Amino acid sequence: MMNLRSVEFLIEEALVGVRRNGLMAVASISTIALSLAILTSFCLFIFGAHQFAQHELNKFEIAVYIKPNVGRQAAIDAEAAIRRMSAVKSVILYPKEQAWPEFKKSFPQLETAGLTPNTLPDKLRVTVSDPLETTRVADSVRRMKYVDNVLDGRAERKYVLAIADFVKWFGVIASIALLAATIFIISNAIRLTVFVRRREIKIMQMVGATNGFIRIPLVLEGMIFGASGSLIAFVLVGAGITYLGSVVSRVMPMMQSVSTGVERTNILIALLIGGTLIGAAGSFVSIRRFLKI
Repeated sequence: MMNLRSVEFLIEEALVGVRRNGLMAVASISTIALSLAILTSFCLFIFGAHQFAQHELNKFEIAVYIKPNVGRQAAIDAEAAIRRMSAVKSVILYPKEQAWPEFKKSFPQLETAGLTPNTLPDKLRVTVSDPLETTRVADSVRRMKYVDNVLDGRAERKYVLAIADFVKWFGVIASIALLAATIFIISNAIRLTVFVRRREIKIMQMVGATNGFIRIPLVLEGMIFGASGSLIAFVLVGAGITYLGSVVSRVMPMMQSVSTGVERTNILIALLIGGTLIGAAGSFVSIRRFLKI
């Protein structure tokens, strides 16, 4: 059974091994950092694209036009009925008197045509909590008694939904493929580090060291490589996010409110856990080959 002194010795051996193989350690950590930075950047891009698609979907509203000359009470009753529907987030009554000044600004040539505010219908602006429910809510509103017309942007919303689905599934498939490539690259980088020390492993076996005693320091080295690479990757990704955010705010101000929806703390935690686990697994798998010598 391993005591505290043995654990301390194994940790010291892992740190000594990292320092002793300085060039290979730098190469492995750099490879891990760049691989994780690329993977993380791609995942954040996919998250951002998905958030942007959802942001655009949430902009869609249902425009409900009340039949003309039925009175304001009909619009108020319709507003109350729509508000009671499931998936309806908000309903705003837009009276014809409020729309008239904007209508005259948009069509000044019609001002002398004898049109009055009564020419316009009362309008309801309906937003839903789930964009997928927009069509169902719009169809239900169309069947209401005093509703004259309903515009729900069905064709445009269908187009945006198709883009959102494509981004989601493309992101999932591409992220899995990129993750597999990242694990392969990192494992090979760690395998090269272990390969350089194959003679040292053979000597330790010859003097009677157990496989566990040989394996643990090397696995710890892999974990150190992974954690160090993760920290560097976090710094690279953070710098990239800051720079890209400044460029977007300057070039496309309308996209300032769109983000990936992922906190930097969560990015750091995910990188540390992922990098450490990949480093440990890469070392463990690589060592098995040389322990059979």
